[in-house]
Amino acid sequence: MLIRTLIFGALTFIIMKMYRGKSWARIALIILLGGIGTLSLVIDPIKWLLEGNSLGTMFDEVELIGH
Repeated sequence: MLIRTLIFGALTFIIMKMYRGKSWARIALIILLGGIGTLSLVIDPIKWLLEGNSLGTMFDEVELIGH
């Protein structure tokens, strides 16, 4: 919980700097929200694959909505 609070605090600080016209803040937000945000989405599937699961198994278990 403390780490999440610190991250949100840092993001709020950077957003305020961007609002005041600091160009470095735009780049920082792109890197933090884009790069780290994307990484946080792909970590779990990568760990799942590294545990020995296969993509074929995953697709076999997928159910179509409305099917």
